[in-house]
Amino acid sequence: MELKLPFVSPQQVLRALDDLHALAEAARALPEVEHRLTERIDALETRAGQVLALGERIDGQATRLIETAEQAEGRVGDLLAHADRLDSRIDKAEPRVGEVLESAQALTHQAARLADALPTLEQALSVVDELAPTAAALALTVEPLQGAAERLGRIVDRFPGGPGRRGTHGE
Repeated sequence: MELKLPFVSPQQVLRALDDLHALAEAARALPEVEHRLTERIDALETRAGQVLALGERIDGQATRLIETAEQAEGRVGDLLAHADRLDSRIDKAEPRVGEVLESAQALTHQAARLADALPTLEQALSVVDELAPTAAALALTVEPLQGAAERLGRIVDRFPGGPGRRGTHGE
């Protein structure tokens, strides 16, 4: 059997040499490409580490935020309970407020009456002040007569039919 080689043209040989040259140059550039890819992968790994650390910080802050929200929710519950207690106190105080208002109105009415009577009271006090010296003089005049009035009363009691004798005459 005879081996036949395919016919190869010079252009095909030149093209094959060009392709071989391109492959050789690509092979020479591979270490540099590998170095750049390694640097990029290292940068990506560093960045991924930073992203993971940031994610952990965010997770920690989210956990604290959730805890704070839960505490706030508890406080809101406490505040609502306190508001309910205040509301019930207000409900209990409302009738008292009405009573206090009624008392205040009555007091205002009495104060108005007192204010209306004040001029009359002032006049009465003025009359009392005017009569005070007369009353004092009258008291001084009547005081010496007191003893005489008592003696006269005892004498009258001794008269027949007087108060001391009435019970003896068979009344």
